[in-house]
Amino acid sequence: MRILRMLAWTAGAIAILFAATVAYLAATFNPDAYRQQLIDWVKTEHQRTLRLDGAIRLSFWPDIGMDLGKASLSERGSGKAFAEIGRLRLSVKLLPLLSKQLMIDEIALGDASVNIIRGKDGRLNTADLTGGQGSSAGPQLQWAVSRVTVSGLAIRYRDEGSGTSWTASDIRLVAGGIAAGRSADVKWAMKLSSPEAATVLSLDGEAGASFAPGGGVKISRLRAGLTGNAAGFSDISVRLSGALEAALDGRLQAAEQLELKGAGRHGGRSFSGRIAVRNLKGDGARAAGAMNGEIEVTEGSRRVKGQADAMFAADVQQRRVSLSDIRITLDGSDPHWPKQGLRGQLQGSGSADFLQSGYDLKLSGSFAGAALRAGLRQTRAGRPIEFDIDADALDIDALLPAAGPVAAGAQTRQVPPAADPALDWSMLKPLHFAGRLRLGLLQINRLTLKDVRATLRAAGGVVTLASLTAAAYGGKVVASGRVDASGAVPVFSARKQLDGIALAPLLKDAAQNDRLEGRAFIRADLTSRGATLAAMKRGLQGQASFRVADGLIRGVDIAGTLRKARDWSDAARGKVAPVIDRQEKTDFSELSASFRIVDGIARSSDLAMKSPLLRASGEGEMDLAAATINYLLKASVVATAKGQSGRDLPSLQGITVPIRLTGALADPVYRVDVEALMAGSARRKVEEAITRRLTGGGKAGEPGAARGGLEGALKGLLGR
Repeated sequence: MRILRMLAWTAGAIAILFAATVAYLAATFNPDAYRQQLIDWVKTEHQRTLRLDGAIRLSFWPDIGMDLGKASLSERGSGKAFAEIGRLRLSVKLLPLLSKQLMIDEIALGDASVNIIRGKDGRLNTADLTGGQGSSAGPQLQWAVSRVTVSGLAIRYRDEGSGTSWTASDIRLVAGGIAAGRSADVKWAMKLSSPEAATVLSLDGEAGASFAPGGGVKISRLRAGLTGNAAGFSDISVRLSGALEAALDGRLQAAEQLELKGAGRHGGRSFSGRIAVRNLKGDGARAAGAMNGEIEVTEGSRRVKGQADAMFAADVQQRRVSLSDIRITLDGSDPHWPKQGLRGQLQGSGSADFLQSGYDLKLSGSFAGAALRAGLRQTRAGRPIEFDIDADALDIDALLPAAGPVAAGAQTRQVPPAADPALDWSMLKPLHFAGRLRLGLLQINRLTLKDVRATLRAAGGVVTLASLTAAAYGGKVVASGRVDASGAVPVFSARKQLDGIALAPLLKDAAQNDRLEGRAFIRADLTSRGATLAAMKRGLQGQASFRVADGLIRGVDIAGTLRKARDWSDAARGKVAPVIDRQEKTDFSELSASFRIVDGIARSSDLAMKSPLLRASGEGEMDLAAATINYLLKASVVATAKGQSGRDLPSLQGITVPIRLTGALADPVYRVDVEALMAGSARRKVEEAITRRLTGGGKAGEPGAARGGLEGALKGLLGR
C-alpha cells in the first residue's frame, strides 16, 4: 500500500509539474521574440526575404496549435513575391507525440498564392527550397491527419523559355481521415487559365487515397472532370476515371486501368474520343504498360474516325516516354469523297520528353490508297513542329466537293456575287511548323503535278512556301509564296516560273478550255492584300510575262480573215464582223507578251505573234477581278507568204487587219473591225496610186504620166 501511495503521489507530482510547465509556457512564451531570428535565418540560408506582418498565436493545451496571419516570402535574391499566405492554422495533438505518433488535428490554409518560374535554363525558382534534404534515416513516426482544408489558393506558373504562363486559381481542397493504411476521401476543385493558350478551364474531382507505411499512396474511385475552352476549342468536357498507385513524390508505380474520355468543338467541327492505359507496372523510377485510344471528328456530313494502340516505357526521373509497336487505323466518309471513303493504316514508333516538352514520331504505311512515310518532331515547347513527309500520291480534289463540269466553249456571263464574306485566316495564327513534303503525284484543282518537292514553314500567322518544284505537262514548275495573316488584313505574295508547259492539256484540265496550244514559258511576280476574295483580286499588283512556241489558237483563222477582207463590200463598213468558227485555227511559231498589273488590272502593249504567213502585234488590258478582257490585235501579211496557205495573200500585203478580243477571260469573243480594215485598205490604194504617179509608173498616154508631178498624179488618181 505504501508503494502504491508513493506511485500515486509521484504520478500526481509529475502531472502537476507538466501542467505547470504548459501553463507557464502558455503564459510566458512570446513567439514575436523569435520573429526576427526566423527572418534572419531565412535571409542567411536562402537569400529570401520573409515578412511576418500578421499575428502569430500559439496554444499548448489540449493541442499544440499555431495560427499565422499575413505572411510573405520573396524570390531568391529579389524583392519580388514568391509566396503569400493570408491565414494558416496548424493543430497537433500533444499526448500522442509522447508515443511517437504525429496526430495532426487540422491543417487549414486560406488566401494563399505561389509564383513558380521556370527560367530559360530550365531551372525552377524553387530549387533552393527543395534541394539538400536531409537523410530520412531514423525512427519513423506514426502519423495521421484528421482534416485538411484549402481555400482561395492560387498557383501561378511561368515558363520564360516558351513565353507561356498558367494560373491555377480558386483552389479548394477538402480531405479527412488521412492515415497510413486507411482510405481517406479527398475532394478538390480549381480554375485553370492561360492567356497565351486562350484557355479557361474548370476542374473538379474526388477520390479515395490510402497511404502505405512505406511512403506510397493508392488512389481508388478516381473521378475527375474538366470543362471549358482552350486553344480555340470550345465546349470541352473531359472525364478521368480509374485507380493507380504512386510514390509520395508523384512517381507512378502501377495502374490496372486509367481511362480518359473527352469531347469538344472547334469551329464547325465536333470531337469525341478516349484514351486508356492498361497493365501499368513500375518501380517508381521506371514504368511500362499498354495504351489504346480512339477519336472521332464530325463536320456536317463528314466523319473521320481513328484508332491507335501502342506499348510504352517511361523513365520517370528523366521524364521520357518511349512508344513502340504503334498501330493507327483511320476511316473517313463524306458524300463528296470516293465511295470507298478515306482509309489509312500506319505503323511506327516514337518518344516524348516531358522535361523539354518535346516529342519525336516516325510512321509509315498507307493513306488514301498511297504509300506514306512521315516523321514529326518538336525539340521543346515553343519550338516549331518539324515534319518530313514522303507520299506516293495525294489527290486533294477527291477530298473536296466536286465542282460541276464547264462545257467547252460555253459563254461565261459575269454575275456579281450576292455577298463577298471575309475569309477566316485565324486558323493560321497558332500554326508553328517547318518541314519538307515530297509527293510522287499531286492532284489539285484538276491539275496533275508529278515529283513534287516543297519546303514550308509557319509562325505567328505567317505561312511561307519557301520553294516548290514539280514536273507538269511536259515541263517544269518552280514557285514560292507567302501568306501573312498576322495583321488585321492578310497580305499575299507569290512567284511562279513555268518552263516548257504543254498548254493544251493544262488548259483542258484547269478550265475545260482548248482554245490555245503550244509550249509555254511563263513568269509571274505578284502581291496582294485583302480580307475578301474580291478584295484580293482587286489588290493584285506585280508583273507577268509569257512566251508560247509552236502553237495555235482555235476559233479564229486570221489568214482566212485576211482573204475574206478583200470581198467585204462597202455595205459592211462601220460594222464588226464576228470570228467564232471553232473549227478554224491560226498557227504561230511564237506568241509573247508582258504585263504590268496594278489594282487587279493587267495591261500590256507588247503582244507579238509570229508565223510563216503573218505578223501580229497588240495591246489592251485584262480585268482580273471581273475576269474580262479588252484587247486589240493588229495582224498583217508577211511579204514572203507563199504556199497553199499563203498563195492568195500577197495582194493583201501591207494591209493591217484589226481583231478585237472582248468578253469573258475564259472564253473571249474574236471580232474583226471592218471599218478600220476598209479605211486601211483605201488608204493603201491611195498611197500606191500616188506613188505610181510620182514615180511615173502610170500607163502610156495617161495625163498624169505625160505631165508628171504631184498635180498630175492627183488628177490622174481622181480621173480628171
